Amino acid sequence: MTVADQQCALAGAGVPVDGQHAPVYIDRLHAAGRRAKRLKVSDLDQREHCIADVRAGARMVVASLDRIGLSHEDIAAAVARVIGKGAAVYDATAGQELGPETPTPDVLTAVAAAAKRLKGQRTAPARKELDERRKAGSVKSGPVSKIDQLPADKRDELRCDWLERLSLSQTALEKKWGMARNTMRKAFGDRGAPRGRRKKQSA
Repeated sequence: MTVADQQCALAGAGVPVDGQHAPVYIDRLHAAGRRAKRLKVSDLDQREHCIADVRAGARMVVASLDRIGLSHEDIAAAVARVIGKGAAVYDATAGQELGPETPTPDVLTAVAAAAKRLKGQRTAPARKELDERRKAGSVKSGPVSKIDQLPADKRDELRCDWLERLSLSQTALEKKWGMARNTMRKAFGDRGAPRGRRKKQSA
């Protein structure tokens, strides 16, 4: 989300963004192309000043919650700091306020969704460039697997089905997803293996 996109989202939500002391945080890292680099929290000096200025009962406005941090953990920490001061974070795009009275599960859900959007924004340019290079014939690639053809949310659902929903038989999963069990095993490892720790495949 560019600076212009953020300003449009804020204006559309009726939030003034031209006042010198408007309680609004706008992520301006895109303007300098700095999000492509490996950043640290210390690079977000404007955010740090904004959070430092927030007082109890106030709210910190952002165009979208994914603009407030660099990762899932950083977004969660920033939101927790604001709430910990008795203030709230208002997501103008979602029209959602996260404050001291917001149930913890709702805060966690909002943060997770923001982190997912942030991840998608980071990988989208690379995927687009790769697709363009493939179309131009500058990158040779084999056929795309059925799993890679699925949208990200469907891949996550399939991964969960395979690794965690052990009550579903492999035959049932083959029928549900229209692909062979070996395809799912190759992508995600043996059933019941912890996420991120795939069991080594036997020859």
